[in-house]
Amino acid sequence: MDRKQINKIISDTKKRSIIISIFVSLIIAFILAGAGLIIASLTNEKNYYIHYDEKSDLDYRVYLKDNDYFGEYLGKDNQYIASLIKYIEADFKYKMTINEDLKYSYFYLIDAEVEVLDSNGKPLYKKVDNLVKKEFYNDLNNNSFEVEKTVDLDYNHYNNIVSTFIKRYNLNGVTSRVTLKMYVGIEGDCEEFESSLTDSAVISMVVPLTTNTVNIDMNYVLNNGTDKLLKCREASVLTAGVIAGILIEILGIALIFVTINYANKTRSALTIYNKRLKAIFSNYGQYISKIKTEIEYKKFQIVLVEEFEDLFEVRNSSASPILFCQDSTKTKSAFVVPTNSGLVYIYYYSLKDVILEND
Repeated sequence: MDRKQINKIISDTKKRSIIISIFVSLIIAFILAGAGLIIASLTNEKNYYIHYDEKSDLDYRVYLKDNDYFGEYLGKDNQYIASLIKYIEADFKYKMTINEDLKYSYFYLIDAEVEVLDSNGKPLYKKVDNLVKKEFYNDLNNNSFEVEKTVDLDYNHYNNIVSTFIKRYNLNGVTSRVTLKMYVGIEGDCEEFESSLTDSAVISMVVPLTTNTVNIDMNYVLNNGTDKLLKCREASVLTAGVIAGILIEILGIALIFVTINYANKTRSALTIYNKRLKAIFSNYGQYISKIKTEIEYKKFQIVLVEEFEDLFEVRNSSASPILFCQDSTKTKSAFVVPTNSGLVYIYYYSLKDVILEND
């Protein structure tokens, strides 16, 4: 093999190494960029705030069983004899005004929540009935959402439930109640609201339950306020960032296969030669000494070995060092073990050997 051929192989191998290095850099860049974009999309929320005002009101009537002392019903904010209550008619009114034109769906629902509490106020029993199923409103009038709904609460039904529960378990010192709750919610392009409107009731009325004939006092809570804020995380931005990150990750993985395929197809004899040398030094490097000066062989009888492993066995039996040197082109290597017996054992490995092996 002449010098011109060796230089061409060296040049092609260097070019191959540069291209592979570029591929590896791109792979690392794509994988890091994709992962960074996904993490950033998941952690850095794009938020905006919905401003709204709300106003709620509640009116109710307590309808009575036939009696000689009261009329058909009593109005709100009175005290009532439990044994005379037939049912309670509750009129819910709620209005929410959005301070900007947004395309969202609004809904409301009304629940009845029955509870039996111990003397410390901790729940022993709880049951929730949905009296009005979720109803949606899509078209707003002047950016306002308004609900007027009348609900009849069967007082005796819930009173019987807790009375049976208390008697069955012989409970003392407990209190019981049924709470009417109206919830309002919003649905739209937001992937997630930091605090939903349905986290708490906009209107709630507590009706004490009792098996005794005593006066009861009903309490109600209304939610009213102006310029309230609802934090919204924008779903489209988050989704786009995650998808883009995943696509970049896929591109990085695809480039890994392209790099492997290119490396296999363009593997040169010099690449194989250097890989074999690297393997030798990886396994036996602690026993090899690199030298720059040429060895004087005149007083030795030269013995050539076919495999490096054979040379290593000689080294073990003679306790002599393994000396290593290369020619100026670094395409031919010599591993030498001189011995006290006058023999010098040499294993030659060169680029030419690799070419002959692959022909």
